[in-house]
Amino acid sequence: MHEVVASLEPLVRPAGTVLIGEWHGTNEFPRLVESLVALAIERELPVVVGLELPCSEQPAIDRQAGLESSSIDGSWWHRADDFQDGRSSRAMARLIDYLTSRPSVTTVAMDGPWVAPGSAIPMDYLHLLEAPRDETMARHLLSAMDQNPGAVTFVLAGAEHVAVGSDASGRPTLGRYVTQWHPRTVGLLGRSSGGTAWGLQVGENPTVGEHPTGGPRPVPDDAELEPGAQWADRVGPDGYHGYVHVGPVTSSPPAYEGEGR
Repeated sequence: MHEVVASLEPLVRPAGTVLIGEWHGTNEFPRLVESLVALAIERELPVVVGLELPCSEQPAIDRQAGLESSSIDGSWWHRADDFQDGRSSRAMARLIDYLTSRPSVTTVAMDGPWVAPGSAIPMDYLHLLEAPRDETMARHLLSAMDQNPGAVTFVLAGAEHVAVGSDASGRPTLGRYVTQWHPRTVGLLGRSSGGTAWGLQVGENPTVGEHPTGGPRPVPDDAELEPGAQWADRVGPDGYHGYVHVGPVTSSPPAYEGEGR
């Protein structure tokens, strides 16, 4: 991981924005963000970190901010197996514990709210459930960036969200919203030399009504690349400025595995 962080050092700068498109449910991508934040703190830079977590988790994150020891908890972290998509992994919980214990770091839960099945929808969240996800994520992130001028911003989200363009439906992505306001943003596609990530999947011969289940799944091997990051000033045809290759990846199980609510 050291060589990967070293390759990204030029982007750890005041008012810099780095978008990292991850495979959810690995140990390596949250570890990369932690290392980048540690480097920013070493350089005495304020930091904003945007995570693809539901905004309904923000109060719990704010309560932990500045504490030396913390442990994230809540109904979203205890989701049933057919909702465990890797975003509530042990690695992500460890990352949040690290971020919230650093006073110079602002952690943003960007995504729309999590409403447990069968639960009433809080009126404060109703409008967010009707908005496009990327727009919701951008609003939460940009608000935090506006409140922390000069901070270096790191975003960890699914690759489809950090591409600088539009999604399959033609709607702007999170990356496109951010670059409109922060033109020096760099969007990087996460790549690896193979391994596994915790995600949702169905059987080889799915039946009607079959629910996906969480578990380790293979990750593509970009064997032609070495660990590290490369990028250009202009966006490539794939919608990214470049890539960050983290080497082999390993799956991180749910923080509260087998405790679905």
